[in-house]
Amino acid sequence: MKKEYCKLTDRHIINKTSIEKSWGSVWEISFSEESDKDNLYIGSKTYDSLDEDFMQNHGWLIPCAQFHNKINLTNRIIYNPEVEEVADGNNYISLEELKDLLADIGPHPRTQKEKFDNFFLALLKHQKYDGELIRLGDFSKVMPYQALYFKNWNERNFYVFSFMKRGFIHGHVSGPNDMPMSFRLSYEGLNYGFELEKTSAASSQCFVAMSFAADMKETREAIKAACRETGFQAMIIDEAHYDSEQTINDAMVAEIKKSKFCISDFTHQRQNVYFEAGFALGLGIPVIYTCHKDDMSSRHFDTRHFPHISYATPEQLKKELINKIEAWIIA
Repeated sequence: MKKEYCKLTDRHIINKTSIEKSWGSVWEISFSEESDKDNLYIGSKTYDSLDEDFMQNHGWLIPCAQFHNKINLTNRIIYNPEVEEVADGNNYISLEELKDLLADIGPHPRTQKEKFDNFFLALLKHQKYDGELIRLGDFSKVMPYQALYFKNWNERNFYVFSFMKRGFIHGHVSGPNDMPMSFRLSYEGLNYGFELEKTSAASSQCFVAMSFAADMKETREAIKAACRETGFQAMIIDEAHYDSEQTINDAMVAEIKKSKFCISDFTHQRQNVYFEAGFALGLGIPVIYTCHKDDMSSRHFDTRHFPHISYATPEQLKKELINKIEAWIIA
């Protein structure tokens, strides 16, 4: 029997069941025989009207975001208001709303280089010791293609072949189409991975830009605690020890480049915070914006369009930072 693939996500469909509603029919699409947590519900007219362009630009991200718990479509019915009307209720989500959700899932591999490096780091972390035999089937159970932000297995396999051509894996046992099914990371691959782990994408450091005023002590401790409880180390430049020949600006630039993300607190409106946030953003490093509620109206116009965590107490700041880091930074 020929496999059917979802027009929305391009995933292999296990089952497609029609559910009748008062306003029309809905497809319940299943992708797994073991679990229904990532089932999709979509209006039948909406499904029929979907084109490949939507899947290529948006739909493929749905299983990736679901795997990492960055979106929740449980019991929500996807629909396109241009082709069908639905009854009133809050369990519907339009295609435009779905696009907005996917646009806000936070940092993830986008370019070929980012996908290559992200996948290789996952293999590096999977091995228990250097030279361990990695069985691709076992690895895939833990890290399916959607966990690595690939569109399908074929795209994932392309990067496996790329590792082999670069000499980063060796000793492979081939399966169909000479697919490497088991292999070890080579010495060259381990060195490449070691260098990758020193870059910002693999870093466990968060650069914190903030006022150093005395009344910010509790805010500082809240930020450091939020970082610590999510597995990151806060780098605040006035606490750093840097080489005597380095200026504080040189140290700041170097530490931002080494950080996975930046927290910028605009309370007291310090110019250095604006500069450091802009510098990080220019490097493609994610920035989380925070500000005490009493100072929100003083923000400069060029940052007001960014969503800020507005807080009244250090406890609130810590809680909201943890939620933001877990939803937006941790893949």
